Amino acid sequence: MTFHESGEIPRENLHVIGFSLGCHIASMAGKSLPENVRIPRITALDPAYPEFPIQDRTKRLANTDADYIDVIHTDSGIFGFPVSIGHSDFYPNGGRALQPGCQPSYLASQQIVEQVVACSHVRAWKLYVESVINPSAFPVTRCQKWGGEHKQCNFTVDGYMGFASNPNMNGKYYLRTGFKYPYGLTVAEQQI
Repeated sequence: MTFHESGEIPRENLHVIGFSLGCHIASMAGKSLPENVRIPRITALDPAYPEFPIQDRTKRLANTDADYIDVIHTDSGIFGFPVSIGHSDFYPNGGRALQPGCQPSYLASQQIVEQVVACSHVRAWKLYVESVINPSAFPVTRCQKWGGEHKQCNFTVDGYMGFASNPNMNGKYYLRTGFKYPYGLTVAEQQI
């Protein structure tokens, strides 16, 4: 008897969260279930890119592995997966390195230079943790011409990244974050 058959954990309460390689492990959990059983939600925090094929969805996280998959991209193309692979894909600060506060000079000044290599990658789980504490910390927009600091649209709140993300959201979302905790910025700060 499995957990969903025993009723010990109602299926609708299941939310699998993975970081880096853990995103693909969550994917394999979804792929391994019987066809009539699906994971309601997988949250992928900067899914690992090295050694995971872009084209072969059977060997990596894919939006068919759960009813709803939200992905936070913070190091796209380096340690993080370079393309959208969820139902909702979030790109803080454009989704690429260097995330604010990850500049080597800043890390050295804070005496945490050992974080230089993976700072942008690990930022994904730090943002998610903040979203659990404050679900409205990360308002997002569906701006179609986002260019990091050179965005070409007015910021409108189209939802929230992280814990408050929901299955009614679909597509690519963008936002800016601060360089240290708390990372969330207000809507007014998003306009700058």
